[in-house]
Amino acid sequence: MRNYLATMLFLIIWLSIGVKGQTEKKSMNLDEYIAESKIIVIAKCVSLQPVKANLTVDGEVEVLYVIKGEVKPHTKLGLTTRFYLEVGKTYLLRDRLNHKAEEGLSINEITAVVPFSERENLTEFATLPVRIQVLRTFNLRKDYLDSEIRRLTYEREALESLK
Repeated sequence: MRNYLATMLFLIIWLSIGVKGQTEKKSMNLDEYIAESKIIVIAKCVSLQPVKANLTVDGEVEVLYVIKGEVKPHTKLGLTTRFYLEVGKTYLLRDRLNHKAEEGLSINEITAVVPFSERENLTEFATLPVRIQVLRTFNLRKDYLDSEIRRLTYEREALESLK
């Protein structure tokens, strides 16, 4: 009986440590985000291939504006990502890998592919400092997501109220 209790206590402690490790978020401030980036661009998704067995998608984007990196505007870059992109839409894309842009972008984190607001004027956007460009893109996306969550919550509550 003692061995059973000791084993159960050990398992509970071991599992609780594992749960804590999985739920902790790695926090990164905006300055670190920009500093660790090799390439940050505003680009339009031109084409996407079917999803591969490893759940990634290859595609091509056209660079509209370069926030950081050695990429020229109006060039087309290859792209590999596991996050949703839609052909014809514009995104802020970030690549942290240290490789040449001609090799394509490798997007492997959710904050590396942020939809760029259709309301944003790229000419005015280009006049802002780099930090403000990235922050503004994030804030506009966050506001959109907050609004969408509220709208869907109202819809769900209305449907639940029908009996």
